[in-house]
Amino acid sequence: QRQRAGTSHGNGESQGGGRRARNGRGPWAPALEKAGALLLGLRFTVTARLLLTLAGLAAFTSALVVVVQERTLSRDLENAAARRLDRAAHASDQLVHRHLAALDERYRAISGTPQFRANLEVEHPPTLAFYAQQLGAQQGATAIAFVDRTGQVIASSGDAALAERALDARGGELIAASGVAQAAIAVPIRNGGEEVGRLIAVEPIHAAVLAHWSDLCGAEVSFESVSGSHPHALVREVRRFDGLELRVTAS
Repeated sequence: QRQRAGTSHGNGESQGGGRRARNGRGPWAPALEKAGALLLGLRFTVTARLLLTLAGLAAFTSALVVVVQERTLSRDLENAAARRLDRAAHASDQLVHRHLAALDERYRAISGTPQFRANLEVEHPPTLAFYAQQLGAQQGATAIAFVDRTGQVIASSGDAALAERALDARGGELIAASGVAQAAIAVPIRNGGEEVGRLIAVEPIHAAVLAHWSDLCGAEVSFESVSGSHPHALVREVRRFDGLELRVTAS
């Protein structure tokens, strides 16, 4: 009986050991599984946080680079625009010089008309007034005047007061009348080598001329009333006269 009991006990242990071997689980298996799940979750959480941190850092770095590049580009564009505007201001001033030089050359050629010399020498106002009116209509002038050798106006047409202001405009100058820019010129009338008088001419600078200058300069060229502040940030004052200023504005 003891032998059978021992055999039975042995068989029970063998069967229990077999069941544990077949199940592969001990009493601590659930705890191990729970600990493993917690460790896996912790690893995932740390990895996710690390990835999010790296992604945020990369996004911040990229945004910072873009902002710096945009500011640098904006500054470079503003500097380039300012340099172009400076060149346009210089070019517009040269265009004014050329316009006045062309005006001087044209009226010097006109002043060589023999009738002008003859009538100035005899000082015949009615005939000179007729020539002044005719010349003003032909040239589209605001004012035309003939002046004797003493500087006195003998005859004129158009705006006589404007002609008076242009008596000393030798070589040409800009003047303003009622807010409109005018180009004035005073050229000598000679008989041989002797100056017998002067021809005075004043012409408006039309919008078509300014448009042509703007095309050549690559910026808007205009005459504006003198003011304390400019309407645009990128603007240059070229000349100022009689309450007007010649300016160029970035277009």
